[in-house]
Amino acid sequence: MTLYEDLNIDPAADAEAIKRAYRRRAAVTHPDREGGSAETFHAVQLAYEVLSDPERRERYDRTGQTSSVKKQGAESLFRTLMDKLIADTEFAGDYIARAKSETKDAITMMRNSGKQFERDIARFERLLGRIKVKAGGNLFEEIVIGKLKSARANAEHIAAQIDGLQELMLLLEHYSDTAPVVAVRDPFAWEGDLARVKFNTWSKP
Repeated sequence: MTLYEDLNIDPAADAEAIKRAYRRRAAVTHPDREGGSAETFHAVQLAYEVLSDPERRERYDRTGQTSSVKKQGAESLFRTLMDKLIADTEFAGDYIARAKSETKDAITMMRNSGKQFERDIARFERLLGRIKVKAGGNLFEEIVIGKLKSARANAEHIAAQIDGLQELMLLLEHYSDTAPVVAVRDPFAWEGDLARVKFNTWSKP
């Protein structure tokens, strides 16, 4: 069954038709209504989320995939982070709280890196046109332009990573650790002998 069938609309339906169809279908399929169900209602919601977003609708029409690029990126980051935490046999604590902490630290680190690239971009832009040459190509200008392009590319890469991490934070809000393990301190152990868990999930780009 396609998303268009979930809303009972034609694949050529415009935005207003999609909105009207969603309202009708949501009212009929709501779990609180007779004949409605959570599964059908969720399908209607998903159909509206995808088809009301031009970018996601185009991607769905082309590939049949309903997840957004950002959501897929966040899910990939989630798997990577959780794989590392689960593999740490000495981990004691709340998985989700730890994941949020790691993600916040990563966002801060990326933002600091982004600021540095923005400063580099501003500096390189000020250098453009500064050095003149009497004849032939301006090698200095070529060098500056190359560095400017590189800094801009790095800044865009950092911005994309931050977007992904922010999406990961939104994804983590849907999760909770119902049985976090609390590390118990051995009263007979010296402070220097206590095990310490080191988290190094993220690395600088």
